[in-house]
Amino acid sequence: MSIDTLAPADAAALLEHEVRELVRRRALDPVRDRAGLERLVAEASADYTERATRGVVPALADPQGTARAVVDALGGLGPLQRYLDDPEVEEIWINSTSSGIGAGRRVFETTQSARSPHACNSPGLRPPEHRGRRLR
Repeated sequence: MSIDTLAPADAAALLEHEVRELVRRRALDPVRDRAGLERLVAEASADYTERATRGVVPALADPQGTARAVVDALGGLGPLQRYLDDPEVEEIWINSTSSGIGAGRRVFETTQSARSPHACNSPGLRPPEHRGRRLR
């Protein structure tokens, strides 16, 4: 398969796969060492971008957004992490594996943050570390 036929989502998945492998090799705990994870993602993203300019891998559509998504996927709660990091969000309701509602300042926002059924039902799902918020 040529890199010309790969979609931007494939590029993001490739970077995430590479970072996951680096986390394993370096025995980095992405939850406890968030700063280390962010450094690792920055290094991997820079290396990936350099390879993309040479045409070795497909280019990332949004390098910064992809880097943030990788950090959130490995060290947080994936697509829900941005809502947990937002001090305005008070509650998050997960309606299904592909939608939810965030509430803050009496405003409700519907989100299409995809999570796999396994991720939503996983007994290992970490509770949010941000106090004063509810995740339903």
